[in-house]
Amino acid sequence: MAAINFKFDFEYYGAAVVEMDFDGRHYRFQSTYMGENPLNSLINGLWALKFHSDHFEESDRSCKFVWQDEPDGHLVRLCKKNDDLHIVIHYFSDATNFGGNSFMFEDTKLVLDTVFNFDDFTKEVCKAAINAIKKYGILGYARSWDDSMNNFDFPVAKLLYLLGSEMKDDNDLYCSDFNRELLMLKD
Repeated sequence: MAAINFKFDFEYYGAAVVEMDFDGRHYRFQSTYMGENPLNSLINGLWALKFHSDHFEESDRSCKFVWQDEPDGHLVRLCKKNDDLHIVIHYFSDATNFGGNSFMFEDTKLVLDTVFNFDDFTKEVCKAAINAIKKYGILGYARSWDDSMNNFDFPVAKLLYLLGSEMKDDNDLYCSDFNRELLMLKD
């Protein structure tokens, strides 16, 4: 499996960039507020595949999202099978949004079709997420993506789950160690 170097940053207000380097190749994907925040969508997708894969059909333990850069962008599909994460990314030249996640894509072209170790890829995404928090702060991150701050909060709880935070059951209420979680986000 290929070792990966994964980076996330804001290019300007409302536009974010994901960069991946592996096997001597460099990939760069941009998304604006018209699509999904690339880092949020990856964290949400990896969390769903890791902790809720038993809810998926055996044949389709996958999630999909759109990184749109007006009018073009990328359609991303993550699929988990055992310890592998299959990533397929298609470029599209134009997309018509019919509301919600209902899109019609034009002129799609395969850009990336590769497999990583699920845990290794997840660690790289988490490292990029922590770097983003350190650079922008949680509120600064949300505001840099969308000034109205509608539904674009940083997915802190899902990141903590991916980092290995644990909870204990205390009389049907769940508790976690806040100080440990802060340390996890600082490292």
